[in-house]
Amino acid sequence: MGEMILLLKFMAGCWTMERGPTTIEESWSTPKAGAMLAHGRTIRGGKMVFHEFMRIDERGGKLVYTARIGATPTEFTSTLITQNEVIFENLAHDDPKRVIYRRTESGLKASTEGRRTIEFPYMQASCESR
Repeated sequence: MGEMILLLKFMAGCWTMERGPTTIEESWSTPKAGAMLAHGRTIRGGKMVFHEFMRIDERGGKLVYTARIGATPTEFTSTLITQNEVIFENLAHDDPKRVIYRRTESGLKASTEGRRTIEFPYMQASCESR
């Protein structure tokens, strides 16, 4: 146990992006003990307008991505895992259906796919400034 999650070490660290007056941040722990933990927040006008907590852990030979926005967690199961990309899917979920993380030359690109595709082209940020 714990071997598969090590492929996701490319996600570890602090990531940020600017979209007009909005800053979106994600911070991922290093993969240890078969799991990774994260939190994300969106800041606009000096106020946090959105936040979520995420976890990835190994279960039954797959990686499971759990997003908690509010009280109810939503799980997505891995359909592709490489050293530079991971795709999680939950076709029964209303929106999104897929969550994707891909290492790029300039940072980390996250995206969600469902009724529409939303891309988050993150750049590495200092974890100390959070």
